[in-house]
Amino acid sequence: DHPSVHAIRETCSALGLTLELAGTKFGRAVERPVEILPRHDIVFASGISALEAMACGCAVVILGRSSCGPMVDSENFDCLRKHNFSIADNSPAPTVEAVIAAIRSYDPAAAARVTVRIHAEAGLDGATRRMVGWYEKAIAWKRENPPEPQAERNAVAVFLRQLAPVVHAADLPGLPATNFSP
Repeated sequence: DHPSVHAIRETCSALGLTLELAGTKFGRAVERPVEILPRHDIVFASGISALEAMACGCAVVILGRSSCGPMVDSENFDCLRKHNFSIADNSPAPTVEAVIAAIRSYDPAAAARVTVRIHAEAGLDGATRRMVGWYEKAIAWKRENPPEPQAERNAVAVFLRQLAPVVHAADLPGLPATNFSP
């Protein structure tokens, strides 16, 4: 009964489009989305579901709990990715006209460009490259900033002095209850 679903249903009916609802909220959990998503041109989704749909070649319109956002394209990709392909819960409820506009903006070539980008950035190869890059940066930083044992001991001592008033030895399993002060 969400306003988004209502607007999407009305829009699909008005445009003569077939609507297939899937997901636990609709009583139809899909364990392997890759088996059904490629059969669809446009998917309304957010978060990981939007990523999965884009990876399967679908055009994606970002769907919120009670709102409907834009279709993902090359221009808004970075902004939407930064927000995990979701929109604010307090966004206005969609109108049939807004959903029609989103559907009419469908461009198979644009969807294909988004799919190529998702594969490059969110696929295993891209994620692995980013993680290796982070490790390389951490290793380089460590080489340029060798450890200073005395400074590290001093930092630990300061931290423990700050922590001591809020931690009681009796609260720590396996330690005898003793009183200590910083």
